[in-house]
This record gives sequence, C-alpha cells and structure tokens, in this order.
Amino acid sequence: MHQLEVLEKLYAGHLAPQDAMAALSPPIDFRALKKARFIKLRIVAREEGLFPNLLLRLLFLCPFPVVLLRIAVRFAPKKMFDSLSEEFGDFQAMGPKELYRLIRYARGTTVRIDTDDALVSIKIR
Repeated sequence: MHQLEVLEKLYAGHLAPQDAMAALSPPIDFRALKKARFIKLRIVAREEGLFPNLLLRLLFLCPFPVVLLRIAVRFAPKKMFDSLSEEFGDFQAMGPKELYRLIRYARGTTVRIDTDDALVSIKIR
C-alpha cells in the first residue's frame, strides 16, 4: 500500500494505528554481523625521523590476526581495565570478554586518530 492509501484508511477508521505504523515503516532487515579477522595498523610519527617511521611500517606491515588479540586481552593485567572504566564512564562494566567481542564483530570499521605528534590509522577487516 502507498502512504496516502494507508493514511486515508487510518483517517476513515478502517485501520488500527498499530497496523498503519507497520504498513508505513520499512521492513527491518536483520543481518548477521560479520566477524573481523584482521586488524591493520598504520602509525606515522611526525616529529621523528625517517628511520623510526620505517621501523614502525615494518613492524605493522602485515595485518594482525584478531585471534592473537584474544590471547593478548586474556593475559592483560586487570589494572588496565580498571583504568579504562575510570576514564570512560560508558565502559565501566566492560571486561576482557566484552572488549574482545566488541572488536570481533566490528568488521569494516576504520578509526583514524590525527594529532600533532602522530597519525594512527586502525582498520578492522
């Protein structure tokens, strides 16, 4: 039905408001979230010379597997997550499992941090 037809039926009383709302709203497409497999880092230190930047490029040349991130998060000290909850109020209840799950299902996300000192680009694929 077109919007005008739905609104006319609603005005005439032939259609309930809930049915009209369902007819006017587009159908919800539920898709499974795609799991991320790799994290690609690119770091450019602006005030440093050529050699440190080349070293950083060589260090992060290959994408980092997310599976290794799970191991790193598991063995991270608890103090790190406590400092996260103090600085970021929205993430107070976040623990290692929640952090890993957040990154695991963030495929296609790109984060770019541009400061005076460095440029950091994180791509989750």
